[in-house]
Amino acid sequence: MASSQRKLLVIACVALLVVVAGLAFAFGWQFTSELERQFNGRAELNIRIFSDQVLGIINEFDELEEPNLDAFKLAIEALVNDRARGEIIYAQVVQNSVLLAEQRTYVLGQTQLDVMPLKENEAIVLTKSTMPSGTTYLDVRRTLANSPNPINPNSYVRLGFSLSTLQRDILNRQLQTVLWGFGGSVLGVLFLVAIFARYWQTPQPTFASNDLVKPQTLVQTAAPETNSASATDLTPPENILIQCGDLSIDDASKSVRLGEAEIPMSPREYELLKLLTRHPGKIFSNDEIVKLVWNDDQYAIPQDVKKYIYLLRKKLEENPKRPKRLLTVRGFGYKLVDATGL
Repeated sequence: MASSQRKLLVIACVALLVVVAGLAFAFGWQFTSELERQFNGRAELNIRIFSDQVLGIINEFDELEEPNLDAFKLAIEALVNDRARGEIIYAQVVQNSVLLAEQRTYVLGQTQLDVMPLKENEAIVLTKSTMPSGTTYLDVRRTLANSPNPINPNSYVRLGFSLSTLQRDILNRQLQTVLWGFGGSVLGVLFLVAIFARYWQTPQPTFASNDLVKPQTLVQTAAPETNSASATDLTPPENILIQCGDLSIDDASKSVRLGEAEIPMSPREYELLKLLTRHPGKIFSNDEIVKLVWNDDQYAIPQDVKKYIYLLRKKLEENPKRPKRLLTVRGFGYKLVDATGL
């Protein structure tokens, strides 16, 4: 009898190890997929912001009667140089198959970045590539066309993201999964050994047929239904016209006016400005703005708020470097004030 019980214990331990190994593999694969999805999401968000900034510069110079091409190229180059840092190993802007600006970090070295037009009706492309040194990176290209216009495959922005951080995070997560799986296996085997040891030492009781007791049947009584309904509080609709000094927002037509001039806004800029205008003087932290304005984007980070505050200041302030309307409260966040008399 003891021999058969030992065999049963061995089978149970092997089955436990197989189950734990399967769960560890499943969780490891899930964690890896989730980390890659989050990384790709951050890459798409970065290139979307980069594309919006480049489009803003292009639109500003297109509105000028006599645009200065040198100043235009300098503005594009400054934006590209600012992008190529950290995990972004290169940045590139191409308009109508002409390279406007390009910046590469030392990680990329002397690797050439050829002009690579997108395919027809292809708005964004993500491609994994490997450098001659063996380092892998994610190449992301996004069209420069405005959403109402047809896609121009020969005009795009391009960013390269080093995958070293992602690979390190995946390795750490896999090691954690292996350690948790090993610990769970050890605890499971010890638990099985303890159960079987107790079973071997305890004699099994015998029961006579007359000792069996028929279990009682439990009947659950349903509660009586009630026809009463709770009253619902109705909140009045929000005002569609929002005013802060000489700055007004018509939420029905999604238009923004500064004095008599209408200011063009991207959807994200509009939502951020509407939040601040509804509460003039109130300080909003980066985290609050992300929750209220980026609630539909799970990849948004507080650093994105700074970029869009910069874009709003360029459109609303006479001198964006010395803002008088959209103010920074150091250590707390941002607020909008009435700057009519300034």
